[in-house]
Amino acid sequence: MSQAEIVSLDNGVLLLEFSNGNEFHKKHVEKKDNLKEIREIMSQVYQSDFRINFLLNQDKKVPGQMGALPKRDLNLQDIPGLKDIIDNLGGEIIDKKPI
Repeated sequence: MSQAEIVSLDNGVLLLEFSNGNEFHKKHVEKKDNLKEIREIMSQVYQSDFRINFLLNQDKKVPGQMGALPKRDLNLQDIPGLKDIIDNLGGEIIDKKPI
């Protein structure tokens, strides 16, 4: 959630925006259990129920995001320990893009 910015609160719908490069964070908060917990916390803090929608802004870069680098395909074996981290933490590859 720390990577999201509030875009609007209209008719009980809170719209949060993630910058390009934060697809992982967006997908994580959209998971059913995580979203349920976020709604419960917001309901307790603000004494009101919100619906929450998320937006990924492809045109907005993460602050400090580097410019274009030469691209190459990334494989799990390219990063030592990555497979173990994914397996142990229940992670998943969301989008495999050339880097």
